[in-house]
Amino acid sequence: MTVRLSPLIYVRRPDFWGIEVVGSVPGFCLPAVAPYTVSLPLAGITGTRGIEVIGSNKRQKILVPGASGPILAAAAKKTVRKRVARKVVARKIAAREKK
Repeated sequence: MTVRLSPLIYVRRPDFWGIEVVGSVPGFCLPAVAPYTVSLPLAGITGTRGIEVIGSNKRQKILVPGASGPILAAAAKKTVRKRVARKVVARKIAAREKK
């Protein structure tokens, strides 16, 4: 039995990138359950939060450290808010000094 991992194709980057587990047997054979190990480099196929491994009857979402997601987006928003707040304070101080 040959097992491979097949990443799904997306137009936009999803939260969890789907990766299908596909097993095949050459010729005709009855379905069988056997242990296996396969791997796939995740560069370019991680969602904003991680990956989702999709089997024939089970799905599992896995958070991937370093995937840019809500945590980084929240940090960026916080930085922007601080910059805007500093500009507002600077304008108020400048307005007071003009009076």
